[in-house]
Amino acid sequence: MHQDNSAVAERESTSQAVHPVPPPAELLRTPCANCGEPLQGRFCHACGQSRDGMIRRFSNVLSDFLNTVFALDSRLVRSLVPLYFRPGFLTAEYVAGRRIRYVGPVQLFVFLCITAFFALQVSSDWETPFAMGKDGERIAAFDANFASAESIEEVERIRDQALAGIQELDQQGTDLPAIRVSIEPMEKEIKAAAGRRIAELRGEDVREPPQQETIPSTVPEADQQTAAESEGEDGQSFNLIDVEGLPSPVNHWIDRYEQKIHENFKRVQEDPNLFKDALFGALPSTLFVLLPIFALILKPLYFFRKRMYMEHLIVALHSHAFLSLSLLLLALVSVAQSVATTGPSWIQSLLDYTWLAMLWWMPVYLLLMQKRVYGQGWAMTLAKYSLLGAVYFVLLVLATTFTAIRSVANL
Repeated sequence: MHQDNSAVAERESTSQAVHPVPPPAELLRTPCANCGEPLQGRFCHACGQSRDGMIRRFSNVLSDFLNTVFALDSRLVRSLVPLYFRPGFLTAEYVAGRRIRYVGPVQLFVFLCITAFFALQVSSDWETPFAMGKDGERIAAFDANFASAESIEEVERIRDQALAGIQELDQQGTDLPAIRVSIEPMEKEIKAAAGRRIAELRGEDVREPPQQETIPSTVPEADQQTAAESEGEDGQSFNLIDVEGLPSPVNHWIDRYEQKIHENFKRVQEDPNLFKDALFGALPSTLFVLLPIFALILKPLYFFRKRMYMEHLIVALHSHAFLSLSLLLLALVSVAQSVATTGPSWIQSLLDYTWLAMLWWMPVYLLLMQKRVYGQGWAMTLAKYSLLGAVYFVLLVLATTFTAIRSVANL
């Protein structure tokens, strides 16, 4: 009797293995709208079409879109914490095959990069106290500052205070091209305004000096026309680039591009935020271009580690995602610093130390990540980290410079 029961059980298990349990009846009654095969889940096993189309509630469509593009679900929190505090963890998990728990590296980088530069764009202000209005309005403002001075000593004191303020601004923003563009002409205009007021106090004539007598030029008319075209409306020298050996259409394109830069230069002087918005709007696309180059540099550095190029690309994606997240947090702390200026001093000090700690954490994190992912000794890791950092820094400076020039031209 015991043998008969075991035989029956064996036949039942064999029957179940050969004939699997059919899908629920409600799915059998819902054929695929594309090929007619019975559905066994959200996607058709025959043609791959999704069961859910666009004709449904907008909230569901929006949720699917965000999950597809940015993976904005519970995985985002599980990804951001180790991304910032555990160097190389997400990369090691991805290589090991444990991917479903976290946001994909491409989606993570795209979301953080766009969000970070948008935050930098709206939270920073490159407008300076000296870069306002047009040239005539700015000069009139400087003259008004010195008009109340009743002695030469007072004029010199106001002038020195204004120049000291510019020098302090220069030291705080030397890395911002638009600020440096505005500072140099401001110094000249302040000195000129002070000189005009001193001349008035001395009773001297402050009218414009008479123009020198025009001397007939021996330069051919065609060269004179070229020289006139190479000067802007303000009389400043503007030399067009003419590279020998390049085809004429290429040189014409360079000339038009440089002419656009020259025309927009005054707009940047009057409103540096125009340049800031254009630059931060274009930098994400620059990083997209540099990503595969970063992975390409890693390939020969770890040639004997037998790593595929796509593994290096995953490292590049997670590295740049961390840098984007760091920029986003730095922007948020900077906003908090500006808000806390009226609060207790210890809060301002705490935010300052936090900002510095986050800034130092960026290179330390990348070093620890490289050590963990590739598993080499400290000496070899430091050598390769230094070489990689130097090469990529040069590429980043060149790419950022090109992006800045292109941003000015496309204002």
